[in-house]
Formats: sequence, structure tokens, C-alpha cells
Amino acid sequence: MRLAGKRHVINHALKTAAQLDAAGKFDEHFILTVIKEAEKDGEFAKQYAAALGGKDAEGTRAGERQRVSLNQQVGRVIKKAVGARSKRNENGKIARAQVTGSIISTYTLLEKPS
Repeated sequence: MRLAGKRHVINHALKTAAQLDAAGKFDEHFILTVIKEAEKDGEFAKQYAAALGGKDAEGTRAGERQRVSLNQQVGRVIKKAVGARSKRNENGKIARAQVTGSIISTYTLLEKPS
């Protein structure tokens, strides 16, 4: 059940990223844009919970590890789907942003190569 949920979440994020990119919605906060759009879908939320292990995993260390791992994988899939790369700050480190009120808490800022 977790594997099926994970596949659904990743496939939905991939499809949403392609649609939003085609609609010209790419910006440095694209990962957050895709996640917020995906969260509007009830089935996505249901499958996301299943991918983490359902009610049994809520509030557990194992559930938290699953969440972090899944969110990282979804971020990588979104980045690759639109041919973007991680944006770097003036020190050459990958630029990240934090957010509240979403299934993700941090994400990498993106840019498309020129």
C-alpha cells in the first residue's frame, strides 16, 4: 500500500510539474508551486498519507523519515521533469527556502539553464 501511494504521489507531481511548466508558471519557487497545486487534489493527499504508512506512522520517527525521504524524491522528480537545476547563492551553496502550512517545510530554489 505504501509503495502504491508513493508511486501515485511521484507520478502526480511529475504530471503537475509538466502542466505548470507548459503553462509558463516556472519560477525559482517552482517546487512549492507544484506541491501546492498537487495538495488541492484529495486523492493526492490520501495517497501521500498512505505512502507515509497511514495513521500508524503519524507522529513516529519512521513516519518522519518516510516523509523526508518522499519529499526529497518528489523535489528531485519535479526538478528533473522541467530540466531545471538547483539555484546557488553567492557563496556557491544550494539556495533553499522554508515554508509553513504545506506538506513540505523546506525546498530547493530552482533555475533553468540559459
